[in-house]
Amino acid sequence: MWRNIHDNLRPGGRFIGITPNVHMNPADQPIDDRYGYAVVPMQKVEDGYKCRLTASTGPEVVSFEMYHLSKQVYEQSAAEVGLVDVTWNGHVIPEDGRKASGYWDSFEKRPSFEICTAKRSVL
Repeated sequence: MWRNIHDNLRPGGRFIGITPNVHMNPADQPIDDRYGYAVVPMQKVEDGYKCRLTASTGPEVVSFEMYHLSKQVYEQSAAEVGLVDVTWNGHVIPEDGRKASGYWDSFEKRPSFEICTAKRSVL
């Protein structure tokens, strides 16, 4: 993943993406489908978990396997290909009135995804 990102950024270019929340363990409590998707750990792997994400995207349901890896794996593999300044920026809650009703309370206690940024080295 990081090699493809590196190869498609100009020197000094910045990547912004969504990753699993590296500050939580998905096995502690699977993510239910309250927000239109569910993340369920399938098996422990060396540096994290293999999970199944299932999303209700309208008339179709999309389901795929994903890996929820450790922060160290992300940061080390990014550095190996020349990406620097890897940061984890939490999550963003829409300003659409649902926050006041408590709709996002569960997500804010246990956000399943984060915004990750990294920069391609200029050297």
